[in-house]
Amino acid sequence: ELHYLLQSTKIKTIMCKQVVTTTLMTPVEEAALILSEGKIGCLPVMEGKELAGIISDCDIFRALVDISGVRHGGHRITVVVKDEPGTIREAADLVREAGFGLRSIMTSYEGVNRGKRYLMIRTQGEGNFAKLKNSLESAYKGVVIAKG
Repeated sequence: ELHYLLQSTKIKTIMCKQVVTTTLMTPVEEAALILSEGKIGCLPVMEGKELAGIISDCDIFRALVDISGVRHGGHRITVVVKDEPGTIREAADLVREAGFGLRSIMTSYEGVNRGKRYLMIRTQGEGNFAKLKNSLESAYKGVVIAKG
């Protein structure tokens, strides 16, 4: 019976007819939001009325890997900072003072109190890990360092 159903069911009877699309100029994070909020796995990408391609959730993951720099190693530092001008620079300065470079910096307001934000820094190169850990823990509460 299942074999018969599979043979007799045509794509046109199960496909989505209200297709959500995007354009070539849509930023990656907006495409990710569309996929997430729509609970869909891929988006047709249009150039005018022509199909230019398709972007999938896998493409979004690949972009996140590239943007974060995780493929290149380094330590991943997560800390809660005040949402004020200069706080990212202050944390970045501590990283540099310990002899590390900065591969990527990202922030998020999700899951923290008003007036705060998560700061995530991926380091580059070799530095003094003990100095990095001590200086960050002296300056901030809840420091998490995933040693690379």
